[in-house]
Amino acid sequence: MLHDAMEQPGTMSEETLNGLAKALKISPAYVHQAASFYHYSNLGKDHILREGTCGGPACCLPGVGVGRGTPGEGIACPGLCDQAPATFADGRFRGTAADPFLPPPPPADGVDGVEEVLFRGIRTPGLRTLDVYRASGGYAQLRRLVEQDADADALETLRAGGLLGRGGAGFPLAAKWQAVRETPGDQKYVVCNADEGEPGTFKDRPLLHLNPHLLIESMAIAGRVVGATAGVIYLRYEYPEANDVLNEAIAEAEAAGLIGDGALGGAFTFDLQVARGLGSYVCGEETSLLNSLEGLVPWPRERPPFPTQKGLWGLPTVINNVETFCSVPSILERGADWYRELGRDDNAGTKLYSVSGRVARPGPYELPLGATARELIEGAGGGALPGRTIKGYTIGGISGGLLAAEHLDMPLDYAAPRQHGFALGSGGVVVFDDACCVVDLVRTCMLFYEAESCGKCFPCRVGTVRLRERLDALTGRAEPSPTLMDEFNEIGAAMSANSACGLGQAAPLVLHGLVRFFGEELEAHRQGVCPAGVCHFI
Repeated sequence: MLHDAMEQPGTMSEETLNGLAKALKISPAYVHQAASFYHYSNLGKDHILREGTCGGPACCLPGVGVGRGTPGEGIACPGLCDQAPATFADGRFRGTAADPFLPPPPPADGVDGVEEVLFRGIRTPGLRTLDVYRASGGYAQLRRLVEQDADADALETLRAGGLLGRGGAGFPLAAKWQAVRETPGDQKYVVCNADEGEPGTFKDRPLLHLNPHLLIESMAIAGRVVGATAGVIYLRYEYPEANDVLNEAIAEAEAAGLIGDGALGGAFTFDLQVARGLGSYVCGEETSLLNSLEGLVPWPRERPPFPTQKGLWGLPTVINNVETFCSVPSILERGADWYRELGRDDNAGTKLYSVSGRVARPGPYELPLGATARELIEGAGGGALPGRTIKGYTIGGISGGLLAAEHLDMPLDYAAPRQHGFALGSGGVVVFDDACCVVDLVRTCMLFYEAESCGKCFPCRVGTVRLRERLDALTGRAEPSPTLMDEFNEIGAAMSANSACGLGQAAPLVLHGLVRFFGEELEAHRQGVCPAGVCHFI
């Protein structure tokens, strides 16, 4: 209803909001609370965001874009980090590339053993149309599953393949699907988390833009396996082109009898729709996403119960992200052993990594899960810019932590970063070199967390502000406290232990990396000196 109201000329008036409240039989105050939560709801001249430049970490590095000075300026990362700096105007998000359907770069020559799974065939012209997708074997696995009644076999193949959720948590996909399959209920849901709002992460964007039928087939397979007849793709607002592409592809699949009511000769029903967000990082957290879908204020829910038992509308729900779903058809086609052998060491399969920042070839790349940061940054990404040396990089977008160049040989999997207290997360990597100030970079990250905190819990709502204030002082905007390090530790520990969701729990990780691996640069800032010459002290 908010999206419908926004399509009308002008801004949403008090009369419009009161009309929504009357129609829904809820308080006007509640309607305003839910609507005002999002970045892009046009609630009058003081709230509407008409244009802006990205204030995310990749776009604010020296030589890329102009950093924002205070919370709320600019826009949050719109997932165009490989085309920085990104801008917003006229309802569209633009990077430096002219084509919003930019395909991923080819596999890097400098990385051994690359066999693409998710990006296989993605550079084929017209792949987002049904005819081209079916010509490459599309929907064959869904049809086989239905015709052979092979749901249990498919689940066992996925279990043997060892596919872990690629959204960040790394939870086994088969275990999640099994839990929903075994939960009683006549109605179940399959929900795709396509809200990749993590700064430095844009791996799902080419799948959504260029291969939408792969996602549709994958979600339909999930529906068949767990017993769900309805699915929803929760799409981030910042991907407007993907909204059009997905809806067109869904219409094609329905017209061909591949999904919908009585699909595939009447043997299968799976209705699918796209629900577009309105701009909120916290909606990437699965329970916040569910609240957003239900029209509630998108605060994270307490768990248990978990979505597998009580998810969308209180019913059993599978939630996976785009990359996870899109891995499924290839595993069913080529087998569990094939998929396992694609990974490094004990890892199974491939992973989509996003590399951006101060590198020669930013972009999304598919590499074996467990490839090292060096292979991604120096191999796929082409290494440092001419005349520069790499100083460090973030992982998990920015929520996984901050590491130094000495960690370039660390495997980018779900186990190795934990040894340092960090996390692979979404697989986003933002690279910074010797022209960058790591203290200023961490401050930019904290500005993002402060602006994106949902405000539900005290540790995150207040902790992000307090950490940003202390980073303000370190970058020359105030006088540093003599007990700064103790304050960093105390605030960060309280946030990690007590925040309601991953935003507040992960926000201190970039600061921990600064303290542990860039102590000399941190101490120089305490003395009023920025070695990179980025910060200007009063």
